Amino acid sequence: MRTIVCLFLFFTPFFSVSVHAQPTWVNVSSSFGQLPKGTNVYKTTDSLDGKPFVAYYAEINLNHKKRKVLVDTSDNRRLTPTQ
Repeated sequence: MRTIVCLFLFFTPFFSVSVHAQPTWVNVSSSFGQLPKGTNVYKTTDSLDGKPFVAYYAEINLNHKKRKVLVDTSDNRRLTPTQ
């Protein structure tokens, strides 16, 4: 089974990148309506070095032959998973 995982990070600027604990991921797929079979979205709101931190990642099963995955690499803007 081929799977792709996309990680979306939203955090405040000026942070250091030292993470000492695993974040707690919660499946929030139902928040995005009916997703294609084999697609799940996870979210964490754990803090990062004591600062607010929100991150999403999408897990997508790529075995479906007609499935397309498009990527929007944002520069200096914030996107939500539905965007």
